[in-house]
Amino acid sequence: MEILPPFPAQDGAPRVSVRALPLSALTYAVVDVETTGLTPHGNGITEICCGRVSSGKVVDHFSTLVNPGRPIP
Repeated sequence: MEILPPFPAQDGAPRVSVRALPLSALTYAVVDVETTGLTPHGNGITEICCGRVSSGKVVDHFSTLVNPGRPIP
């Protein structure tokens, strides 16, 4: 399965598979979620973080604590 950009090629340029590009050539987001446990039942989210990476460098980030609605072990 080939993953292609969600937009049409401009000026007749060939579309390139994202898999053919190194990560250092892409811009993407990395998401991390911390929880009070390993299962969804009886546990909750304590922190959400997201980082935007472009050309192999973190260019923006977001992090917030979340009240899980239960004691944190």
